[in-house]
Amino acid sequence: TRTIDGHFDRIGLEIEPEFGTVDEFMTMSRNAAANGAIIIDDVVPGHTGKGADFRLAELNYGDYPGLYHMVEIAEEDWSLLPPVPEGKDSANLSVRSVELLAEKGYIVGQLSRTIFYEPGVKETDWSATRVVCGVDGIARRWVYLHYFKAGQPTLNWLDPTFAAPRLVMGDALHSLSVLGARMIRLDANGFLGIERRASGPAWSEGHPLSITANQIIAGMVRKAGAFTFQELNLTVDDIAAMSQGGADLSYDFITRPAYHHALVTGDTAFLRLMLHTMRQHG
Repeated sequence: TRTIDGHFDRIGLEIEPEFGTVDEFMTMSRNAAANGAIIIDDVVPGHTGKGADFRLAELNYGDYPGLYHMVEIAEEDWSLLPPVPEGKDSANLSVRSVELLAEKGYIVGQLSRTIFYEPGVKETDWSATRVVCGVDGIARRWVYLHYFKAGQPTLNWLDPTFAAPRLVMGDALHSLSVLGARMIRLDANGFLGIERRASGPAWSEGHPLSITANQIIAGMVRKAGAFTFQELNLTVDDIAAMSQGGADLSYDFITRPAYHHALVTGDTAFLRLMLHTMRQHG
């Protein structure tokens, strides 16, 4: 499928033909090594696009439903789900529908913030699939979580199948052992732990599982002789926590705007504030 978010909706290990071929990537990696440089690839541990993995999950095939934060909704509760428009494969849930499904114990409820919020398009982080006939002949409707856009179903790091960690680690090792990368960027790796709270929105940021998952990925990559760096669109204290024993390097959304502000205005007060704040948090 075509990308909906700048190629952050991956559906496989193949390289998009418009960028080149696997052989060309491997040649690039060898040339970089010959000149004392490295290639940095990336993994997206939080979600995929709607490729074969998601379609197999909709069909209830094997442990594929365990890949995602997706829940089968009993037919007697389909009235809580919106109709899917013609030509679409899912429809975004209203805030009220999310509340009702959470009350019934189907889902963890609304998250602490809705990224890419757009009235009439993405009003919540949950969408419902059309009716899908599974491999067992049973018709189902699923509700799935998408932290970002509807075409980016969220991977479930808490599922007992461990399907998502296996997928992500396979992706990382493919980059290292096949493509020849020597460093891996971890995309949006601060959003891997998602769990319901006793009250209020779901616990979806600052969850300790994100730290654990980050350490697992970084540790496995180091075992393969490479390194990692992470992107953290989080608070300062969460960035500090995520930096302990996980990825080797970080880049953040805190000092960057402060540098821009200093360059544009000639005033370094904001930058000094952020650097001191980062230092205070270790």
